[in-house]
Amino acid sequence: MLHTNPYEDEFLEFRESSYFEILSQKFKPLPYYKKYKRIKQIVFCSSYLFNVVSAITATSLIFLFIYTLTDSKAASFAVSATSVIIIEIMKRKLSRLVFKEWLMAKKYYVLPLLVLILISFLSVLSSFYGAREIVVGWSKLPPMEAQDISHLQDELKNLDTQIEAARNTTWKGVTTEESQATIQVLSEQRASIVTEMMRLQQQNDLDNRQAISQHESSTQLQAKHFALVTLLLEVLFWIAAYYLEYYDFRSYIEFYKPLINGSKVKDNTVDSTELGETENMLSKNEDSPDIDPSILKAAIKNAKANLSAYKGKLKSGQGTVTSNNRGIRRWQKRLQELEDMLPDKIPDKNEEIIPDKGSDNGVATLF
Repeated sequence: MLHTNPYEDEFLEFRESSYFEILSQKFKPLPYYKKYKRIKQIVFCSSYLFNVVSAITATSLIFLFIYTLTDSKAASFAVSATSVIIIEIMKRKLSRLVFKEWLMAKKYYVLPLLVLILISFLSVLSSFYGAREIVVGWSKLPPMEAQDISHLQDELKNLDTQIEAARNTTWKGVTTEESQATIQVLSEQRASIVTEMMRLQQQNDLDNRQAISQHESSTQLQAKHFALVTLLLEVLFWIAAYYLEYYDFRSYIEFYKPLINGSKVKDNTVDSTELGETENMLSKNEDSPDIDPSILKAAIKNAKANLSAYKGKLKSGQGTVTSNNRGIRRWQKRLQELEDMLPDKIPDKNEEIIPDKGSDNGVATLF
């Protein structure tokens, strides 16, 4: 009796679907430089955005300082723009140098580091206070309010007219008692209107002073918040600058020396200090007749490890056959050159190179 897998048709249909192709691409093992390429591009663009914000805020502070000395907008802008551009370029260049040395050898040069700290301090300080000056300088005072006292002024003019008419009411050149009583009543009304006008004017001045005080407090708070955001962008710039150097270092070191663990190939990071020192010393001594055997042995060990790694990839089906064969040929050639440089060449029994009969390049056939 034949047994069939009830899920076989579904599996075959799934393998042929576009969704399976999407999943295959999604979970396909990728080297570091491909896996995080988009993130690197975003960080790269963001780092320049942080540079621009820092430059704008720092320029405002330097511009105001130079303008108070020269009273010339053109000169102030030229000096501030030139200073900020130089600071930002030096900040980016020195950060690359310092971070690269730290990643490669876990060390740093004192002078570039001190210059970088000084430039960073100037950049952060000018950006922080420049951001505050931008908010304060661009903020507008609230409109001043005025109490409408036109009706009181009209009443006051009317009373003045009545008082003048009463004073002109005389008998034999003397103001009558009735006119004097009218003048007294009208004067009392006039005094109450003047008092009300003064009260409204004082209340209006008090309201305007409170509005200005609230505006100044709000502006200072906004300036402080904007300055803190600018400071945060400065910190993000340093994080971005470090990651860009780490991305380059990690992408390079992943292909520099694959490590072997049994029959499996692992693309792990290695001690770059040891590799760099070995290669540098070897390159300096390749043309010299006296080469330290320990340097040659270290380089031979590295070449064998890379050669074995490519053979392991070829055997396990990792990568393409073309790239693996190219790597095998390259490291076979390098290994042969290094072994020829040994004073007493002793064949390594553990490393057997079998030329491919179907190829003139001597590529090892592992199938």
